[in-house]
Amino acid sequence: MARYRVSALTENDNALLLRFVACLGRHCIEIESFHCDSPPGGTALAHEVIVRTGADRIRRAVKQMGACVGVARVDYRRMEDDTGD
Repeated sequence: MARYRVSALTENDNALLLRFVACLGRHCIEIESFHCDSPPGGTALAHEVIVRTGADRIRRAVKQMGACVGVARVDYRRMEDDTGD
């Protein structure tokens, strides 16, 4: 199992937040940390989740999250490949 950083930009809607977390749980993905922020003056929410799972599970979960109405963008990156820290 590897660590991944999942980033998403969604509409400011509590139901979307619950769908986002439920999708990770449905695919048996271990959530290590979850951060949600609203940009100043914006109507969107930026989510950042650190998870531990296999490559196939995170790929399927992100695909399912991206299909939800109200999700503007969602992507993931393996933590070892993330040089933005």
